[in-house]
Amino acid sequence: MTQRKTYSRSANTRSRSTAKSSQRKHTSVKKPQNRGGGNIGWLILALIVVAGGIFAFSYIKNIFSDNILEGVMVDGINISGMIKNEAYDIVQKAVQEKLDKISVTFRYEEKSWHFNAEDLQAVINIDDVIDKAYDAGRDGSLIERYKSQQDIKSLGLILKSVISVNEQILIQALSDVKNEIDNPMIEASITFDPSNYDYFEDIRNPEVDMSRDMFTITPGKVGYVMDYDKATRELNAALADGWTADIEITAGEAYPKYTVEELQKSTALIFHSSSKISTKNRNIINRNSNIEKAIGFFKGLVVQPGEVISYNDLLGQRLRKDGWLEAPTITQDKILVDALGGGICQASTTIFNAAYMAGTTIIDRGPHSWPAYYQDFGYGMDAMVNWGTDDLIFRNDSDYPLFFNTYFWIDPNSGLPGWIDVDVYGMPQPDGMHIKPEWTIESREDPGEPQYIEDIENKYIDEDWKIDTELNKMVYEFRKPRETIKVLVYRVWYKDCVETSPGVWEGGAEVKREEPHFDTYTGVTGIYYTKPIPVVTPIPEPTPEGGASG
Repeated sequence: MTQRKTYSRSANTRSRSTAKSSQRKHTSVKKPQNRGGGNIGWLILALIVVAGGIFAFSYIKNIFSDNILEGVMVDGINISGMIKNEAYDIVQKAVQEKLDKISVTFRYEEKSWHFNAEDLQAVINIDDVIDKAYDAGRDGSLIERYKSQQDIKSLGLILKSVISVNEQILIQALSDVKNEIDNPMIEASITFDPSNYDYFEDIRNPEVDMSRDMFTITPGKVGYVMDYDKATRELNAALADGWTADIEITAGEAYPKYTVEELQKSTALIFHSSSKISTKNRNIINRNSNIEKAIGFFKGLVVQPGEVISYNDLLGQRLRKDGWLEAPTITQDKILVDALGGGICQASTTIFNAAYMAGTTIIDRGPHSWPAYYQDFGYGMDAMVNWGTDDLIFRNDSDYPLFFNTYFWIDPNSGLPGWIDVDVYGMPQPDGMHIKPEWTIESREDPGEPQYIEDIENKYIDEDWKIDTELNKMVYEFRKPRETIKVLVYRVWYKDCVETSPGVWEGGAEVKREEPHFDTYTGVTGIYYTKPIPVVTPIPEPTPEGGASG
């Protein structure tokens, strides 16, 4: 029999009910607890979100704000929180007071020169400073900006405006003030014109000081020169503390180098140098012409302090086109031959003695091949010149000019040249001293036996031949024998001298002497050409005229 399977509904229902009931019971116990904890969490979370939002909003608002950051000051003015225009207006008002205070004044005696901000084109960089204040803390990332803003807030940012002026206006202003103040000093001057002065007329009229007519003295004038460097230093120092300066200008006095009294004293005749033209040379027209031309270069010559005079440079090369003529000149063979400019060594010697006695520094000078003009000046006091090889050079090492005058004296009786003379004027030696040379012949050496050469070719037939009775021949002296002479020369200063004639002093006591110069006149043997004495054929007496008579 088939059995029907049955289920207990109630049991199952109960069981399910019990299970559901049990489940519901469990749920009903815990659910309220879960709801209460979730609300608190959400509340806290909501609070965090709100706080973070407020912070973030404030943070972002500060970073991107148009207001200047807290802690920023310009010229002592707190412009924190201001917008640019507001800050600009406040700062501009303050700096305008700075501009109004700009004042630069220069004063000299009763005069004054004033410059304000407008005169100096003064400006203040307000725009730059306000831009810098506004830009503070606005560079970089958000984090970098935030950090920068916090630093400014805690440490502060102090800015200063800068005043600038047109410096060229101040430079020009000082220059203009200097030009107005400066009064140039004028040196006392002296002009020298000896063209109408005659030394020999002065000798004949000793009671009249005719030399004054040669000199014209113009007084100098004291000048005033603004101390520009001092004014500049004081101006810079004053402006370093602010743009207010009140400068007292000072000017130094500039005095002429010479006073009129000094120039008058500097026209004293220091030395009169005189050299006689020998009798045999007086008739050599070309030689005299050369001498007169040479000394003409020194007539009226003024040698300033420190100036160097070269005889050759002054005269130039002796060329025919310049008027130089041929006259006897010493050659290297130590004989006389005609050459352009012959004779000018007598002029150079006379000038050398004038410069030497005036105390100039002799830079270059040499003796002749044999002693020359020693009758006038002594041994070792001649000066040989030759273009390109030998020169006379001297320098004026005194503090005053030297003035030269020259003369070519014509003997009124013969009408021929007799003397050449050189005057040198200047400031006398200190303490009334005068200079004189002191020379000594150290040694003499015989030239040796002369040479005699027969003039077979009649080469010197036109020369001056003489009969030598000892040789029983005709003799022409080609080269005169000359001994070797060594000379020592001192330049000596004397005081308490006596002026025996204008520009010539004698006697006195030695005060000092300088190192000597040595001269050697190298001797040469004589050279003579000979030829037989011509036989004179007697002229027969004429036969008397006669004729037949009848």
